Amino acid sequence: MSKYLVIADIHQKHVRAQNLIESVPHDKCVLLGDYFDNFGDLTEEARNTAIWLRDSVLPNPKIIPLTGNHDLPYFYPACPYIRCSGFTGFKCLAVNEVLLPEHVAKFKVFHTEGNFLFSHAGFSNLLWKDVSLKHAKGENESKFDFVVRVLAECANEGVREIAVGHDYWLFGAGWDRGGIQRHGGINWVDWTNFAPISGINQLVGHTPHKIPEILIQRSGGGYTKRDVIKQENYPPVPPNEILSINYALDTHLNHYAVIEDGKVNIFDYQNRINVKDLKNYFIPENRMSPLC
Repeated sequence: MSKYLVIADIHQKHVRAQNLIESVPHDKCVLLGDYFDNFGDLTEEARNTAIWLRDSVLPNPKIIPLTGNHDLPYFYPACPYIRCSGFTGFKCLAVNEVLLPEHVAKFKVFHTEGNFLFSHAGFSNLLWKDVSLKHAKGENESKFDFVVRVLAECANEGVREIAVGHDYWLFGAGWDRGGIQRHGGINWVDWTNFAPISGINQLVGHTPHKIPEILIQRSGGGYTKRDVIKQENYPPVPPNEILSINYALDTHLNHYAVIEDGKVNIFDYQNRINVKDLKNYFIPENRMSPLC
């Protein structure tokens, strides 16, 4: 597997994101969406972020840009159902002056590599259970391939629907985020209600944390969820008991992930040290923001 740099929830901090892209060695970089909107941000900031996406991100063949719930309202302004906090008409006009439909078409809803699924908020098993009932698994199709195939079909259909102003469940907010559907879609599900899918390791953003969290799904229906530093204080889970390993990476760009040889490592942005190696780790309160 190539070396992957994974960056979550940029929220107008594109200078910091670009610094990571230029300074952290990688073969591919996955951006987990939410490029726009921040607490008290200005229209000009949205314009500058759009210019960065157009001029620095989209032409870079190493970068795989995904969409977040704070991006789709600007990419598909005809759809009122996908708007969220932070969205303004002025910012929307500014973004659409820069990012044209041919630019928007280059963003993806999700990305897969190996047995990793990357998306903004995650594809929860609670939602998958409902969706899978409407599709048939191929005779020789693996669980992973089945999920990805169905998800791709739904994502393509969903983009077509919101492009013409229609609502679509895959991009809808769930009850946990004030939405009208029971389970949040791939850009909306809150990490507290995210249910892992056996056989699929997911890396997501969306839900803010001080320190990235890890969710290990274990055989027998159990799982553990805690921040990645505390996880180091517990005995490792036997590999034969692990069904999936999932990470929530949104810490307002204070951390990033690097995947190499199938292993996920989390680094602190300020000192670029693997958090597993940090001692007396402290996150000041001012490194958090209320927007999510």
